[in-house]
Amino acid sequence: MLKHLLSITVLTCSVLVYGQITEAPRSIATGEAPIFTSSKSRAAVDSCGAYYNNYVGLTKTSTLFFESMRVGNATETGFLSGRAQRFHAPQPIEVSGIQFYAFQTNPAVDSIMVITVLYDYDDLADNIGAELARDTVYVKETTFDAVLPNREVNSTFDPVTVTEDYIVAIQTETDDSLKIYTNDPGGDGAGEALAFAHYTNPAFPGSIAWYESLGTYGPSYNVDYLISPLVKYDLHDDWTLVNDTICPTAVGVGCVDYTQMPVFADPHYNNNATTPLTNIQWLWGDGFQNTSITSGCHTYGDSGDYGIVLNDSLRRHFVPAPFCRVSITKNIHVLDSVVADFSSSSVGFTADFTNTTSQVIDSVAWDFGDGTTAGDNNTPTHVYSALGDYDVWFYAYGPCNTDSTMMTININDLSVGENNFDLNVYPNPTNNLVTIEGQFFETDIHIYNLLGEEVYYNLSVSGKETIDCSSWPAGAYLVQLINEHSEKNSKLIVK
Repeated sequence: MLKHLLSITVLTCSVLVYGQITEAPRSIATGEAPIFTSSKSRAAVDSCGAYYNNYVGLTKTSTLFFESMRVGNATETGFLSGRAQRFHAPQPIEVSGIQFYAFQTNPAVDSIMVITVLYDYDDLADNIGAELARDTVYVKETTFDAVLPNREVNSTFDPVTVTEDYIVAIQTETDDSLKIYTNDPGGDGAGEALAFAHYTNPAFPGSIAWYESLGTYGPSYNVDYLISPLVKYDLHDDWTLVNDTICPTAVGVGCVDYTQMPVFADPHYNNNATTPLTNIQWLWGDGFQNTSITSGCHTYGDSGDYGIVLNDSLRRHFVPAPFCRVSITKNIHVLDSVVADFSSSSVGFTADFTNTTSQVIDSVAWDFGDGTTAGDNNTPTHVYSALGDYDVWFYAYGPCNTDSTMMTININDLSVGENNFDLNVYPNPTNNLVTIEGQFFETDIHIYNLLGEEVYYNLSVSGKETIDCSSWPAGAYLVQLINEHSEKNSKLIVK
């Protein structure tokens, strides 16, 4: 478009127009590699926050440049009053300002006004679109400084969320010498055609417009102007733990799924955009890890609780704080393998059983050894029809495995294995009734005072006796239980 318009003007003012095209401002090498000492705070939890020194152009050059930006007039040709850079919006991006680097060299003023504007990008025209926000700032520094934060100019406006490509631009409306920083124009723009320039010479009103720099002015304008949006964007959208409770040694159950946000694959926001998975790390909590994958499964050998950590980082373009980090932990419970266990006690022909398995179980089953079984009951009672030894089997069904155990009980002596009866005397002390419990069938109960005199005798046949001792003198007594297999003694206090 510019070339077409200028070719018409050549008929009447060929010298000026020729100068406009061939003498457009060119960059001047003025410094070595920049030093970044910015101390701006940065948030790195759910978003990168508004960050600085982020412009992609700085990664393409080892030397800083600047060029003049000013308004032309009827006697001056070839002046450009504005510069702009186009940025992608691979996902919703909140823009709250514009940053650029500049100084001014007019000794007659203490500052030069600069208008900063956020534009939509007009994809059809491949040019600047509708204005979205603007702010006015002033450049006061008067000398070049290769330490960029020293020449940092920041404008701010109410945040605007963009969902498609956008352009950030700066423009001066005074006929003064404003110097803006650029990278090396010798090809560092990488042919991206993302830079725009604004021509404002009032002597040529038909040419006043924004122009794509590379296409209009040729290879010498294959540059990146160091104009940056102040941005904020979501860095992650969480990740999924497919199962939070699994079994040990089970394959394909401890699975994770993570979808990176689009900015990870965009060079405007990630210096590792060509390899966005490089910084993904899964820490499984048991000493193992995987890297560079978005989805995977892990097999745990041991039960327990583990924290699975996803680490990811989007590398910004510059030090001192080049990373936006993701670190999200979710807990996974690896179940214990079930180890079946139970206890039992018996009185006469009656046996009581209790499930004492400590792990999580779904159900249980019993085989009492006499041809009788029981279903899902944690505390069954079974009455045997004959004396003898019985192999009792107990089955525990867990979410990960089934286990069983066997115990032999002897109904002849009404004991379990080698265990004898437990004697329980209560209440103790007492001044009224006392209960004696725990004796086996056909057990002699003897109670003696301190003089050795027997004050009570009975042959117990029930396993539980209640005795009235309200008429006994206060003092200590000996309770003695005797059967053909065992003898138990206990002390009784009567108040």
